[in-house]
Amino acid sequence: MTWLKSQLHLHVKGDPIDNIKYEASEAIWRAKQLNYDVLSITCHDKLIFRKKDQQLAKQNNLLLLPGIEKTIQKKHVLIINAHPESEFINSFADLKTYKKDHKHSLIIAPHPFHKLSNCLGSKLIKHHQLFDAIELSWFNSKIFNFNNKAKKIATKLQKPVIATGDVHFLDALEFGYCFIKPRINSIESIIEAIKNGMVSNYLQTMSTLEIFKNFRRLEKEIK
Repeated sequence: MTWLKSQLHLHVKGDPIDNIKYEASEAIWRAKQLNYDVLSITCHDKLIFRKKDQQLAKQNNLLLLPGIEKTIQKKHVLIINAHPESEFINSFADLKTYKKDHKHSLIIAPHPFHKLSNCLGSKLIKHHQLFDAIELSWFNSKIFNFNNKAKKIATKLQKPVIATGDVHFLDALEFGYCFIKPRINSIESIIEAIKNGMVSNYLQTMSTLEIFKNFRRLEKEIK
């Protein structure tokens, strides 16, 4: 099987927390133009996985995975190949039960060591057995390097790292992404490949000034 270009952290219009301007269909069209193979819509606390979006993705040879960025005890957790029950996870005990019942879901720690109250931080270490992978964020430069700690903890915990664009405006689709090499082109095989570390990551190199310009743009985009 060939390597599949994948974006596993994408917000679209309808997100309950962030005021995203573009529709899921626009994100799918743009992802196709950028030669993506795999896409996951991961809105906050809401599973957005509509038939019309699935059909559009299929027509464009994109595999669309259901996803969610769930707030659990005030911390963000990414769930890929998420099921409807994911919307009702409110504690790490709930997440443990969900993981046990849904072995083909992928649980990722997003931007775990950034200086925001919703980042996992020490909770990742405390509940490390619940996580399958750790995210590498585009919000990273020589001065503000939060990914180094994520990489060190991932090595210590023997978890794969996954680069994403944490997409809130469509240009961010290219800020960060990964290539995945599954045995076959199926959801289960893709999840298995990630868990086994069959991943190659890309993050756009940005200066600290570029990082803050894009962060300011993000703030304006979601107002």
